[in-house]
Amino acid sequence: MHRHQSTLASPSSPKPTPASSSAARATPTPSQPAQPAVTWTEYLSLRKDMRLRNQIFSFVMSPMAFVGATFYVAATYQFDPTETIMGIESPWIVGIGAMTVGAIAATMTPVSLEALWRVVNPTKVKKLDALDREFYRRIQKHRAHASLAGPQLHLFDYYGATVVSRETYRKWLRKQRKTKQKAEFLVQSSKIKSA
Repeated sequence: MHRHQSTLASPSSPKPTPASSSAARATPTPSQPAQPAVTWTEYLSLRKDMRLRNQIFSFVMSPMAFVGATFYVAATYQFDPTETIMGIESPWIVGIGAMTVGAIAATMTPVSLEALWRVVNPTKVKKLDALDREFYRRIQKHRAHASLAGPQLHLFDYYGATVVSRETYRKWLRKQRKTKQKAEFLVQSSKIKSA
């Protein structure tokens, strides 16, 4: 991966005269697009931190939601243990409902944290979104095609989730090359057998 530069070097130019300075002020010039101030190393490190944070909060929030839903139902709903709901005993319904709440909490926690981070860090959002698009463009370009998956061939990290540093990116590239080579070998072997 190439490193994005935070600033662009300005070409040397002769000292402007008063006439040229006034002409330059009068003539509008197109603004240069701002370059991302976040380097690839920082971007990958941030991806790693966000992934770890989401996993930790999901691990904490899911059981908390499960326990909270269970206590809420137990404290507010008076039910007969022998009573059935749609043919299912009430305790089972309560347990299924609490597990559903826990699953929803585990799913929504990363989404909520992502939205909160975007609100707190508005200046970084556009820069990181640009690097996100470039990152996934590279992933799509270099990964093994999904059609290669089969009983004899396992696709390694199709979405690049394990890429959190330059080292892991190079490892990911090597794995993808090996997958493509193995797929080509299997195709050639099948052709020889069918001949």
